[in-house]
Amino acid sequence: MEILRRISSGLPESNGYLYIEANGGLNQQRTSICNAVSVAGYLNATLVIPHFHFHSIWRDPSKFGDIYDEEFFVKSLANDVRVVDKIPDYIMERFDYNMSNVYNFRIKAWSSISYYRDTVLPKLLEEK
Repeated sequence: MEILRRISSGLPESNGYLYIEANGGLNQQRTSICNAVSVAGYLNATLVIPHFHFHSIWRDPSKFGDIYDEEFFVKSLANDVRVVDKIPDYIMERFDYNMSNVYNFRIKAWSSISYYRDTVLPKLLEEK
């Protein structure tokens, strides 16, 4: 699948890429996706199509596109958040194409906006 890009000319240059793994049941995954969209917009980050964690309880192998209309998702966010289907190779090359080498925030639920501004944004700008 080629990278999905719907970049509006009105959006400033992205501060980096936000990759999330949504876990839990469908409602928890939906909530994670909504939160990721909000955070990506706030941080001016490019959102990578969310991945679903293959949870030990649910063991559901569904991908985002199995449940949601990816094209509609991208189009509906086009004026607010950039969305791509993967992190570009030129960035992944820095991490030996291994997601476990990429800095991982374990963000607690209900983190304050100042946490994203003061802790997440500087690391996002540093790592891209």
